[in-house]
Amino acid sequence: SEATLSPWPVGADAGTWSEDPRDTWILCFHAMAAVDMGRIAEARRELELVVESAQRLGALEVLCIAWGFGPVVAQISGVGADLALARARRAVDLAEKLESPLSTYFARWGLGVAHLVVEDWPEAERLLRSSLDGARKSRVGLLGEAGMLANLAEAVAGQGDLEGGIALAREAIAVGRERGTALFECLGLLTFARLGLFAGGED
Repeated sequence: SEATLSPWPVGADAGTWSEDPRDTWILCFHAMAAVDMGRIAEARRELELVVESAQRLGALEVLCIAWGFGPVVAQISGVGADLALARARRAVDLAEKLESPLSTYFARWGLGVAHLVVEDWPEAERLLRSSLDGARKSRVGLLGEAGMLANLAEAVAGQGDLEGGIALAREAIAVGRERGTALFECLGLLTFARLGLFAGGED
């Protein structure tokens, strides 16, 4: 069987693994890496453990980030959209109380993706534009700029503006290349290809 990459010991749970919040941070970002590698089931399991551990330890910022990242996993897996939306809303509220630029970045982007998952296109567009503007102004999270642009392209196209969506997908590709974020460049390319098909082909 495939060996797990998780730093979480086999059979452990949030109540027995670690009392150090730094370990919860490590696992949170490991879950994000697992998504990038296509290990979606592993990422879902780890994020749940992060949420449990963060709540128990009072590690509110990493809790906020985990809640904010949940919709990305729901979007890819097709599982847990309602829970992801509810948690992303809580993440935004919590981020505002924490006044943390990093938490706010993840929370707003996550809530925008959550609305994409449930096909609430106008609200997804509003939230994603807010997240993108906030990242550009604060300079926090700009490595994810191309990803936000690709998500925004979906939201715009979902409302019938294919030309606008394709333009944003092109921008996502360009920004991804400029920043060297290959993952988000690929997301832009996939979005561009999908919207191009809907538009009847795009060079």
